[in-house]
Amino acid sequence: MADLLASPETFSSYMQRDLDRATATLCLQGASALVRNYCRWSISQATETFVVDGSGTELLSLPTLKLNTVTLTVDGTLLDADTYQVASRGQIRRLDGIWPCGLDNVSADTDHGYTIIPDDITLVVCSLASRYYSNPDSLRSKASGDDSRVFGAIVIASDFSELALQLLAPYRLN
Repeated sequence: MADLLASPETFSSYMQRDLDRATATLCLQGASALVRNYCRWSISQATETFVVDGSGTELLSLPTLKLNTVTLTVDGTLLDADTYQVASRGQIRRLDGIWPCGLDNVSADTDHGYTIIPDDITLVVCSLASRYYSNPDSLRSKASGDDSRVFGAIVIASDFSELALQLLAPYRLN
């Protein structure tokens, strides 16, 4: 599934057991959305048009950290690819002047994001999804007959652990 940052099969391997596919998918959707919201961009490969404000400088930034291809128009005029330089982290330098100031005056048709999701993102998504799968009510503890379980305080305190924040830091837009 294109909207998931980890597959149900990968999640099942992470959990080391067979899972209810519908519940696993729902947990992965939620975990993927949390990671995307935290990182502030789609992460997975997408074809998308960004409409941004001209900066009045020679540098323009698009909301991505993995720019694969881009075609630019300014005020409706298609730019020649020789007039700008593209950095894979979403910055575009104008070589023949500056980006004219304006609101929504630069349109960027892009292909961006990862075709294969980096392992550290997959790990964070599976970790989050496992907490939702194992403890959907965010309980601190649960007892049933002779069986009792205590869940970690991190489930209550935050969606992201310190390790998850460190792993996601290189993928987060400022």
